[in-house]
Amino acid sequence: MAARVNADSSDELTVAYRRLNAAYQQTLRYAEDVRHLYQQVQRAIYQSLLGLANALEAKDAYTKGHSERVGAWSRGVATALGLPPADVDLIGQAGLLHDIGKIGIPEAVITSAVTARATRTGSPGTRFPSAPGSSRSPTFTTR
Repeated sequence: MAARVNADSSDELTVAYRRLNAAYQQTLRYAEDVRHLYQQVQRAIYQSLLGLANALEAKDAYTKGHSERVGAWSRGVATALGLPPADVDLIGQAGLLHDIGKIGIPEAVITSAVTARATRTGSPGTRFPSAPGSSRSPTFTTR
């Protein structure tokens, strides 16, 4: 027994399909907007973290650029370990903020610790050397 299709029901299906398709397209646009906003928030968070790291380094000229280097090294190690991008970003942010507790310590205490360390080692500006032939920013390769 063949089912009869009413011409009106075919038009209703077409209208329903068009509405559903329009709603789907709108959902895709919303998803793209949310993705874009998320990226903006992530950039703003990173800029805030850099501001905190710079505030720390303003207290202690001895560590100028140290937090950014630790963040870069941390990212490089996480990448070389094959961690997911979200984890790489989180680890890089942690490296950037690893000395943040120094913000609450008086500058005199920080500089006296640096002076004491220099006196103990006999070399005031000693830093760990970079790998031979490398720049200040680390580069890592995976196997």
